[in-house]
Amino acid sequence: MAPLEEETKYGLSVGAFPNFRSAEKMLDKVGKQGEQGFIRRTPGKKKGYQVIAGPFSSKQEAEVAAKSLKTKLHVSPKLETIIIPVSK
Repeated sequence: MAPLEEETKYGLSVGAFPNFRSAEKMLDKVGKQGEQGFIRRTPGKKKGYQVIAGPFSSKQEAEVAAKSLKTKLHVSPKLETIIIPVSK
């Protein structure tokens, strides 16, 4: 298997949840708005799950999606950079 490289993209944190089922529900809502996303463990000592919309190739693309998600889902997405492992 070829080694992986890191690629930096943008993501939107749309919520943190105490259990996986709640995170899945939010991810489903994000998907229904036409956005991709994923669930990851909440970083740090807190237990829980974080829903990230994206990845987005540019900051501008992420900001457009943030406005849309804020209006449609009544959330306050937080822009962040995310690292994506990709094949060389």
